[in-house]
Amino acid sequence: TAHPPTAVAEAVLERVIGEAEEFLSVMFIKRALVAARAVGRIVFTSTGRGFGTGFLIAPGVLMTNHHVLQTDFAASRASVQFRYELEIDSRQTTGQYFVLEPHRLFYANERLDMAIVAVAPTSEDGVPLSDFGHVPLIGVEGKIRKGQPVDIVQHPLAGRKQVVFRESVLTALPPDSDHVAHYSGDTQPGSS
Repeated sequence: TAHPPTAVAEAVLERVIGEAEEFLSVMFIKRALVAARAVGRIVFTSTGRGFGTGFLIAPGVLMTNHHVLQTDFAASRASVQFRYELEIDSRQTTGQYFVLEPHRLFYANERLDMAIVAVAPTSEDGVPLSDFGHVPLIGVEGKIRKGQPVDIVQHPLAGRKQVVFRESVLTALPPDSDHVAHYSGDTQPGSS
């Protein structure tokens, strides 16, 4: 007959290894999927060539960096492509293209390196923008502190959507002299 494992055996077989526990609720994956769905690749409308990343912050409103969309003229020549990613079976999707509409809403701030622009309510092939949800901005302070993880959903090199989970941490917050948050995660041009 089998004997129950001793406390010593249990301690050796199952334990926390490393500096911190890495357990996450499955809720983390569910929230990550919601956030990832709202992230798209900024492309030139005329060519479909990607050059940045943005995310929906409200119904029909996209945020990206100022250095991606510096002016309403630049935004008028751009679109956002959602679902440019790999599927669970490794199929490459082409995604859906939504025209940016800076004539309805455009705001850019060079010092904060951010731009906000309206997005057409339906894609070129009739998919509603509402299918992609949004990740609302949260105005309260203290949402994150130095040393906490920063998970990044992005289009590095303006390619297919990828993520950086848990290995990225916040290293500095404003009021740094450059007014930006700093993190240790990997990004490349096109991740903006």
